Amino acid sequence: IYTDRIYLMVNFTNLIKPLIDDVYQMIQSLEFQPKLYQSIQKNGNIKYVVRLSKDVGMFIAQIGLSKT
Repeated sequence: IYTDRIYLMVNFTNLIKPLIDDVYQMIQSLEFQPKLYQSIQKNGNIKYVVRLSKDVGMFIAQIGLSKT
């Protein structure tokens, strides 16, 4: 959970593609619209990111997400 300029965002980052796909699908099943990104790290691993940037406050409240 973070703020980009004035907008609340949620990112889930991982190197495991099946896990990323599951998180993406679960967020979609709750009727939110996540985006999926990938980048190659310096060590050659692919880093995957599921990002939610719309209705983030509602998503956080719905699933009880907190930043610890």
